[in-house]
Amino acid sequence: MSLPFDYKKTKMHPVQIVLKLAVLELIHNYYKEPKLSLSESTVYLRKFFFTVYMFQIALAAIVSLIFFFFSHYSQSGYLIAALLFMSLLMLPVAYILIRILSKQGGKKAAISVTISTAIMFSNPAWFAGLGFITSRSVFYLVLQVLILAIYYAIGILACGNFAKLIFSDGNSGNPK
Repeated sequence: MSLPFDYKKTKMHPVQIVLKLAVLELIHNYYKEPKLSLSESTVYLRKFFFTVYMFQIALAAIVSLIFFFFSHYSQSGYLIAALLFMSLLMLPVAYILIRILSKQGGKKAAISVTISTAIMFSNPAWFAGLGFITSRSVFYLVLQVLILAIYYAIGILACGNFAKLIFSDGNSGNPK
């Protein structure tokens, strides 16, 4: 396998290189297949959703842990309520975004809507980290993890609908 960039000249951390290669390999395999069935494209999109979603959550957890040790405790009920509201607001915002991005058909639309949905649905991880840093409330953290689990389930189920976008442009799965 040839790398799409010269890794010796980059100033990237090895973990970043591995993640970049994993995402690039998924996209490459997705586009390499000339005709995908609905179930095959659903599997590709679910793998891609999982990769982007978990990367965002891992990044939010690492940043939150770093700041956790350097911050001080300050209970703020308003901040917790605002962060919970923002987490719940991600669902209708993601729905509107999905409706806008899914106007076109084809593989490009399916990939873009999958990336956007994974990022939107993983945003509550950042809110969970910020809220836990400031309040140190386990109850708040459990609520945010529950919201993340629900969004993950919705996102995985939505990948089946995203796979149908490939066939909606009339070219049976060929990229535009």
